[in-house]
Amino acid sequence: MRKSDMGPRPGAVSDSDNSERLFANPFVRHLSAVLIAKLVLLTVLWWAFFHVPERPEVNVERIDAVLLGGPTTPSQRPAFNQGDN
Repeated sequence: MRKSDMGPRPGAVSDSDNSERLFANPFVRHLSAVLIAKLVLLTVLWWAFFHVPERPEVNVERIDAVLLGGPTTPSQRPAFNQGDN
């Protein structure tokens, strides 16, 4: 005979009773409170230090300057004195 054919055990509790009994344990309540507090704290820290409120403007000139290491037009390049070696 399989266990599923036997029906519930005598004295067995339902799932809702198990969850109520689980939170009756002070250790489980304390652990749950600590985990929730950590989650809230990590969310606040992320929001304060790592959240980017808006995306920066990206244009071709800015990409050229970053990738090529400087301005791309001759008028923006610094003039060097070649005679001062």
